[in-house]
Amino acid sequence: MRAGLLIPRPVPLNFNEGWNAYHAADIAAGRPLYPDPPALFFTNYPPLSFYVIAPVGRLLGDQMAGGRLVALLSLAAWIGLVALVIRRLRCSWTEAGFGAAVLAVYMFVFGDFYVGVNDPQILGHACQMLGLVFLLRDRRTLGALAACAVCFSAGVFVKNNLIALPLAAVAWLFVVDRPNAWRLITLGGGIGVAGVAICIAAYGPQFAAQILAPRIYLPAKLVLMGWQWIRRMLLPLAVVAWLARQSTRRRQNGLAMGYVVIAIVTGLLFSGGDGVYWNTMFDADCALAITAAIALNRLSTRSLNIRSLVPVAYLAAPALVLVLGATIYWLSPRFWFDPRWSESAAARNEIAFVRQHDGPAMCEDLSICYWAGKPAEVDFFNTMERARSEPWRIETLAQRVERREFGVASIETGGRDLGPRFNDALHRNYRIDHASQWGVFWVPR
Repeated sequence: MRAGLLIPRPVPLNFNEGWNAYHAADIAAGRPLYPDPPALFFTNYPPLSFYVIAPVGRLLGDQMAGGRLVALLSLAAWIGLVALVIRRLRCSWTEAGFGAAVLAVYMFVFGDFYVGVNDPQILGHACQMLGLVFLLRDRRTLGALAACAVCFSAGVFVKNNLIALPLAAVAWLFVVDRPNAWRLITLGGGIGVAGVAICIAAYGPQFAAQILAPRIYLPAKLVLMGWQWIRRMLLPLAVVAWLARQSTRRRQNGLAMGYVVIAIVTGLLFSGGDGVYWNTMFDADCALAITAAIALNRLSTRSLNIRSLVPVAYLAAPALVLVLGATIYWLSPRFWFDPRWSESAAARNEIAFVRQHDGPAMCEDLSICYWAGKPAEVDFFNTMERARSEPWRIETLAQRVERREFGVASIETGGRDLGPRFNDALHRNYRIDHASQWGVFWVPR
């Protein structure tokens, strides 16, 4: 309920929200999605989600609200499709409902930075889960394989890190149905190549240059996030280890086990990238939700006491997180029916402040500038990433700051450091007007 009520509210929920809103607005306005040169605002996501969100945002009159609505509907679709996949793995509707419920709990407890947030990640998961539904039909016709390939490819063209489920599906098919595995690879590869060719034809070579732009890799971050994720998933992983030892039908265990292993490995590898968060582990969370239903199915003939251990294993960690995170505010009806009202009021004040200053604005949290009606100017994160190999980008920005081109600049406390050249130009040419939870607001001297 809270996620739905937050859809129209001008309060930033995630650092990427404003960035995604600007790109959907570019599509709605007919502006280039991958400009050449990209200057200080980049597009390192594939284009498909922006084309899905843009018409919804146009209908609602706000691309931010459009992206949030698409994300929330995508989550509902993903959870429902997971239940359907579990049914096609020969589980009962009760077991399918339990698996879907596990995914829902994991998303709301561990993935709350993405629930109802303007980010395409969950849309991509929903697309690929629909592909798995097609793949698990009793008869794998060429049409079903083609539909599966389209959905898998669509997920990658929404978010290019969504590779775990396609890899797991192909690996499983190689075991149970090798001819159709080759057909799926051929279809998926053909669709992927065609999609890339269309994008390059539509956007030019800068499409590949921006999508493939290097990102800083932090092994220590991989280790830390990996330990945190494994620690909270120890009991579900123990159930997976038990399932792996069972001599059951390949249709159930083979696909689920492969998905778990591949999703964990790829998710942990991606987690070392600078700027990524728990979304890299959503495939692994989904795979564990599917194994939850299969574990319940395997224990269908056992006593009720033994079967009850499965819900305990999968829901103990999120229950503990909820208990430890509970506050007195949860007892207030306003917490549920008027969510983040105080933050929303503060954000409105900052949006009005940015709007009233003439000229372009520079916001580290792009949501503030987006709602203020300012054009996209500086993508702090990607500018910082690019500046390590292309320091001239910081010089370009510093020169604009020295000319006092920006009517206002909003910089987050402890945010992304663009280096001494930028900081020196900012302090010499701008002064702090005020600070709030949404950053430090600078105006020209």
